[in-house]
Amino acid sequence: MKIKPNLENLSLTRKIFGFDENFKRRKLDVIEERPITLFLNNQEIVTMMTINDYPEYLAIGYLLNQNMITKKTRIEEVEYHDDLNAVIVRTLKVTNYEQKLKKKII
Repeated sequence: MKIKPNLENLSLTRKIFGFDENFKRRKLDVIEERPITLFLNNQEIVTMMTINDYPEYLAIGYLLNQNMITKKTRIEEVEYHDDLNAVIVRTLKVTNYEQKLKKKII
Protein backbone atom coordinates (compact mmCIF):
# COMPACT_ATOMS: atom_id res chain seq x y z
CA MET A 1 0.00 0.00 0.00
CA LYS A 2 1.37 3.41 -0.96
CA ILE A 3 0.62 6.39 1.22
CA LYS A 4 0.66 9.78 -0.45
CA PRO A 5 0.44 13.19 1.23
CA ASN A 6 -3.08 14.53 1.52
CA LEU A 7 -2.88 17.61 -0.71
CA GLU A 8 -6.20 18.85 0.67
CA ASN A 9 -4.77 19.09 4.21
CA LEU A 10 -4.05 22.81 4.58
CA SER A 11 -2.42 22.35 8.00
CA LEU A 12 0.68 20.86 6.31
CA THR A 13 1.66 24.20 4.78
CA ARG A 14 1.66 27.89 5.56
CA LYS A 15 1.63 30.90 3.29
CA ILE A 16 4.65 33.19 2.95
CA PHE A 17 5.66 35.92 0.58
CA GLY A 18 8.55 35.27 -1.77
CA PHE A 19 9.88 36.22 -5.17
CA ASP A 20 9.63 34.24 -8.38
CA GLU A 21 12.27 33.97 -11.11
CA ASN A 22 11.19 37.39 -12.47
CA PHE A 23 11.53 39.00 -9.02
CA LYS A 24 7.76 39.40 -8.75
CA ARG A 25 6.44 39.17 -5.21
CA ARG A 26 4.17 36.14 -4.82
CA LYS A 27 2.32 34.39 -2.03
CA LEU A 28 3.62 30.82 -1.76
CA ASP A 29 2.63 27.70 0.15
CA VAL A 30 5.59 26.18 2.01
CA ILE A 31 5.73 22.92 3.92
CA GLU A 32 5.94 23.46 7.66
CA GLU A 33 7.68 20.92 9.87
CA ARG A 34 6.71 20.52 13.50
CA PRO A 35 8.12 18.45 16.35
CA ILE A 36 6.31 15.30 17.42
CA THR A 37 7.28 13.18 20.42
CA LEU A 38 6.97 9.41 20.15
CA PHE A 39 6.17 7.30 23.20
CA LEU A 40 6.32 3.50 23.33
CA ASN A 41 3.98 2.42 26.10
CA ASN A 42 4.90 4.86 28.92
CA GLN A 43 8.41 5.69 27.76
CA GLU A 44 9.48 8.68 25.68
CA ILE A 45 11.53 7.45 22.74
CA VAL A 46 12.33 10.40 20.50
CA THR A 47 11.19 13.82 19.33
CA MET A 48 11.32 14.14 15.55
CA MET A 49 10.57 16.83 13.02
CA THR A 50 7.79 15.98 10.59
CA ILE A 51 5.22 17.57 8.33
CA ASN A 52 2.76 15.66 10.53
CA ASP A 53 0.99 13.83 7.75
CA TYR A 54 0.01 10.38 9.07
CA PRO A 55 1.80 10.59 12.44
CA GLU A 56 0.57 7.15 13.49
CA TYR A 57 2.29 5.50 10.51
CA LEU A 58 5.43 7.53 11.14
CA ALA A 59 5.57 6.27 14.73
CA ILE A 60 5.09 2.61 13.82
CA GLY A 61 7.61 2.86 10.97
CA TYR A 62 10.20 4.45 13.25
CA LEU A 63 9.77 1.75 15.91
CA LEU A 64 10.05 -1.01 13.29
CA ASN A 65 13.14 0.61 11.76
CA GLN A 66 14.83 0.85 15.17
CA ASN A 67 13.94 -2.79 16.01
CA MET A 68 11.96 -1.66 19.03
CA ILE A 69 9.00 -3.61 17.71
CA THR A 70 8.79 -6.32 15.06
CA LYS A 71 6.14 -7.29 12.54
CA LYS A 72 5.00 -9.87 15.09
CA THR A 73 4.57 -7.33 17.91
CA ARG A 74 0.91 -6.94 18.79
CA ILE A 75 0.06 -3.25 18.79
CA GLU A 76 -2.87 -2.62 21.10
CA GLU A 77 -3.40 1.06 20.35
CA VAL A 78 -1.89 4.04 18.58
CA GLU A 79 -2.99 7.44 19.93
CA TYR A 80 -2.18 10.76 18.32
CA HIS A 81 -2.62 13.91 20.40
CA ASP A 82 -2.44 16.99 18.20
CA ASP A 83 -2.62 19.35 21.19
CA LEU A 84 0.44 17.70 22.80
CA ASN A 85 2.33 17.00 19.55
CA ALA A 86 2.68 13.40 20.69
CA VAL A 87 1.92 9.91 19.45
CA ILE A 88 1.73 6.94 21.81
CA VAL A 89 2.11 3.35 20.64
CA ARG A 90 0.88 0.77 23.15
CA THR A 91 1.89 -2.88 23.00
CA LEU A 92 1.49 -5.90 25.25
CA LYS A 93 5.25 -6.41 25.10
CA VAL A 94 7.09 -5.02 28.12
CA THR A 95 9.71 -2.54 26.92
CA ASN A 96 12.51 -0.66 28.64
CA TYR A 97 14.78 1.32 26.37
CA GLU A 98 15.77 3.81 29.05
CA GLN A 99 19.38 2.59 29.39
CA LYS A 100 19.79 2.07 25.66
CA LEU A 101 18.59 5.61 24.85
CA LYS A 102 20.29 7.35 27.76
CA LYS A 103 23.36 8.52 25.82
CA LYS A 104 21.77 8.63 22.38
CA ILE A 105 20.95 12.01 20.90
CA ILE A 106 18.77 12.08 17.80
